[in-house]
Formats: sequence, structure tokens, C-alpha cells
Amino acid sequence: MPGQKLVDIEKVYKKKELVFKDDRFLTYKFQVTHVKYNFPILVQFYNGEVTDFHSRLPSYFLHDIFHQSLINKLGKQDVYKRLEEQAIYIWKNKNDTRHYYSGGCAITCFPIYYAVKRLGNKAIGEYKSIFQKFQENATFQSTNLSSKK
Repeated sequence: MPGQKLVDIEKVYKKKELVFKDDRFLTYKFQVTHVKYNFPILVQFYNGEVTDFHSRLPSYFLHDIFHQSLINKLGKQDVYKRLEEQAIYIWKNKNDTRHYYSGGCAITCFPIYYAVKRLGNKAIGEYKSIFQKFQENATFQSTNLSSKK
């Protein structure tokens, strides 16, 4: 969670992979294994402290159970938006953090991603969340691909 120290996370998750690096931010990918589940979590650090994390959750997670566990922990979401068969749930200010959860439905419902960021990150300066960095990277790549003939 935001505010945790890299050194404390490294004690539990020994293996990490550097994903993004810029002037002041480092983003690592940690592999999380819990019971039968194994999935990556991207965690961004500023001065050795977590600013935000983003995880693409396994599709075999059960949406109803995961969403209910978030409600049990954080209370009812502040924002719910649905577009066709996908929805996003946002908890705006829970202990100075903002939580984002997205789920979708086909035959069954499944989680898509879960992300949390600290609200005070704007004070850092040129802070961009992991999600924003992915969006910029995807836009950059699609622009470059479409311009090549």
C-alpha cells in the first residue's frame, strides 16, 4: 500500500523486476503468490516509499467475492460507472488513498484490475501514476506504429 517502504516489501517479495525508471521514480514488478493465485503487481516508488500500485488481476478471481471484500474493508464505493459489460468502482479518500477497481462480465463476472494511489503525490512534482504511464506509452507506441508505412 502507499506509504510502505521498499526495504520492507523486499523482505517478503525477494524477486523484483525494474519496469520503469525516470529521474525520481522507480517502478518494480513483484510476483505475488497467495494460495493458488499467482499474479504480478506493479509498484511505483519515490525515495524508497510506495506512491501507488497497479495489478491486473487473474480472470479466475471471482468478481463478487473480490468486490465484496473491498466493500468490507473500505465501505461502499464513492463512484460506480458502467459502460456496456464493464464497470469501475472508485473509493475517493480512504486514509489519504484512492482505490480503483474494475470488473467485467461475459458469461461470469471477473475482475480486471485493482490500483491504489496516495492522494498527496501531487506535492512530489512531476508524479504520474503507473496507469498514466501505461496510457502514455500505449499512445506513443500506437502513434509510432501508425506513422510507419
